[in-house]
Amino acid sequence: MSKTILHIGGAKCASTYLQRKVLCNTKKYDFYGPKSSVSSLFLDYCLEETNIYPKFDCSESIILSHEGLSIYENLKGGYVADRMGSVVGKAEVIYVIREQKSWLVSRYYQDLENYMGLYTDYYTFKEWLNGDFHDGLSMHSKNAEAFLPLERIKYDNIIDKLRDNFGEVHVIPMEVLKINNKNFLKSISKILDVKVEPEDREVSNRRIGVYEEKMEKSLGFLMSNRKIARVVKELVKISSELFPYKKGVKKIDNNVVNIIRSTNRKLIQMDVNLTKEYIS
Repeated sequence: MSKTILHIGGAKCASTYLQRKVLCNTKKYDFYGPKSSVSSLFLDYCLEETNIYPKFDCSESIILSHEGLSIYENLKGGYVADRMGSVVGKAEVIYVIREQKSWLVSRYYQDLENYMGLYTDYYTFKEWLNGDFHDGLSMHSKNAEAFLPLERIKYDNIIDKLRDNFGEVHVIPMEVLKINNKNFLKSISKILDVKVEPEDREVSNRRIGVYEEKMEKSLGFLMSNRKIARVVKELVKISSELFPYKKGVKKIDNNVVNIIRSTNRKLIQMDVNLTKEYIS
């Protein structure tokens, strides 16, 4: 009997680990990751960027994975979960969440490294929270404002809509992975009805940022000598960690704290099993 699994992230919630080490390694399922044309078309349809209707072979078991699907509404006011449901019909959803304060800081640094100073101006953490960065990025990515950070941490809204459209919505805190990787993988195995045990259990995903990549390209004339190339790469890496990439404690104001507390209270009422990190 065929089965459809939708893994919608979230972003910064071990998605790359799941995509590269776990979900793609099951013989039972055809896997479509975020870089596949199938997943890209599916996301575009859900964001209402295209009216081309994605079709799937329902006789085959598939896993479709894209962290861009873990948002509530697209810019046209359509519910992403409704659009997903209209395409795949019966499916099970895997939605990995992360304690909101931790998620906000992690996502900010990713946007800082990959976009600010290259595609947008630099924004403080507070300005980023308020959506100023996404407004600037919309000049380069028209759907940027659909991914406002404070909307993405309202997990209860997203889960509500998912449950309206799909019979099984599996919400797994990423903190379970940090505490015990075996238990995390057992949860995934149970959902897929197949044992998953990746050979490499390394979870971290250190990627070269856009800043580093562009700097290395601009200094390409120095890269022909291996020794010099190693020095250049190290200097570029160090420079990416200096101002304005300086890290530090990010203050979460009371308005955001209240959003987080309200969301987590609702998640508990919805019988989502949260770890202690969410209870404050």
